[in-house]
Amino acid sequence: MRSRALYCNLIYFSLRFAGVLKLVSSILVALIILLTYSCAVQKAPLGGKKDETPPELDTIRSTPNYITNFDLDQIVLRFDEFIQLKNAFEQIVYSPPLATRPEIIQRGKKLTIKLPENAPLKENTTYTINFGDAIVDLNEGNPLSNFRYVFSTGDVIDSLSISGKVVDDLTREPAEDVYVMLYDKLSDSIVFEEAPYYFAKTNKSGSFEIQNLRSDTFKVVVLNDGNLNLKYDEGEAIGFLDSFIYTTDSTPPPLSLNIFEPLLAIELLDEEFSPFKMKFEFRGQPINITVGNYRDSVYWLTEINKDSLILWHDNSIPNDTFYILEDTITYKRRVFDGDIEPFNYRKSNLKRNGGLEPGQPIEFEFPYAINSIDSSKFELSDSLIRPIESIVLDSLNPRKVKIEYNFSFGDTMALYIEPGGVSMVNGSINDTITELVIPESREKFGIIDLTIDSLNAEQQYIMQLMDGDKEIRRRLISGENQAKFRFDILPPKTYSVRLTLDANKNGRWDPGDYWKKTQSEVWQETKLEELRQNWELEAKVEWKP
Repeated sequence: MRSRALYCNLIYFSLRFAGVLKLVSSILVALIILLTYSCAVQKAPLGGKKDETPPELDTIRSTPNYITNFDLDQIVLRFDEFIQLKNAFEQIVYSPPLATRPEIIQRGKKLTIKLPENAPLKENTTYTINFGDAIVDLNEGNPLSNFRYVFSTGDVIDSLSISGKVVDDLTREPAEDVYVMLYDKLSDSIVFEEAPYYFAKTNKSGSFEIQNLRSDTFKVVVLNDGNLNLKYDEGEAIGFLDSFIYTTDSTPPPLSLNIFEPLLAIELLDEEFSPFKMKFEFRGQPINITVGNYRDSVYWLTEINKDSLILWHDNSIPNDTFYILEDTITYKRRVFDGDIEPFNYRKSNLKRNGGLEPGQPIEFEFPYAINSIDSSKFELSDSLIRPIESIVLDSLNPRKVKIEYNFSFGDTMALYIEPGGVSMVNGSINDTITELVIPESREKFGIIDLTIDSLNAEQQYIMQLMDGDKEIRRRLISGENQAKFRFDILPPKTYSVRLTLDANKNGRWDPGDYWKKTQSEVWQETKLEELRQNWELEAKVEWKP
């Protein structure tokens, strides 16, 4: 680069001393200017280490941090490089919260926070502005993580702090990006009425720290604040500490907090009417929901599918008024103008090769609720016709039929269902159904002998044998200090045992209740040794939540 600059200077001075600078043509002048510009432009060398350094605050040119007797109308922060803001509304939090959010102006290396004139600061109060990861450098986006600006309107900066961790009660995983809130007003309703006095947001590990606290008594609440209004709204996940905390000069132990989604009062959200079917969608699972009308002779079959209640009928229901919960619904009969044809669609528990697990019935699930079964049209045979033990409808799913027979390994059978063996509520019947049935060997499966210890005989527990998130077996335990179970015909894999203390003895896990001041029911999950084919696994689990 030095040789090129020297060359440019020689050109310039030789022309000057030759006295010909004024005589050169406009074309030559343009060429000289272009050459001089190329000599002056310095390009950064290519390559090099990537910039991974976040911006740094220029403390000399910024409004001082940790300032007392604060009476300014704005805060100016300058950095050592150009910056930008990312997700400022979500990332930047003010504690104690301000009635009106400040205006933030970012230009170049400067960040200006204009405090609202219509929301004066409280006297003798320490304020914290936590920027989270909002401040990043312009080129690489390196964040200045958890940068805090602190000031006090009084003579001192409050210096007390608390920390801890929040766990999701349902998953037992760390709860990320939820708010831990401290209220200096201690009534239960305060979470609906006002923003907290102090708060902080949890990180990926569920950990939090609230700094610069004053000495006082606080109510502690955890909230997943979906609409970011710093108040509790119905349906938002919430948690709470059973007792108040008092901040003192001594360092308190870390808080262990939980958060849960509360059970909401069941509510009818929508209804859908079609020929042969009424569907009611609820907020919450419609267990023990009664649907009635003013005609006792109306016939239907009931099915619960997740958050929906389905009423199957034969489309002979007249226009009528139904009542469900506190809702009154007017039903107008839907006319069916299609063709009713035999159907062959169904789902089965038979494997692709006809395999059937030992001890299991054959199960078929059809698209409509089953109105009737003609057992004379069912035939099970190998070289001979075998008498079917029973053909029954599933008690929970009116679309499912179970065919019982004492199958033995080594048998190869054919199941034949003539048309009309199964009749649906819409008047359709099955087309011919033929299935190969090959009972599988018990040696392909394993057995778990399970012992559960350290129980309280006065309590009730829910035992679930789990395959990942899927429940395989369920048992209730009560009146015992130790319980034993034997589970056979289990596919070889790794299972776990989930135990829940069923405090209210309703047979299911229940989350906490903020108003009743009850925490979520306690549960634990223990991973078992891998189960192998033709193996009997003895497993022992101790209840130690």
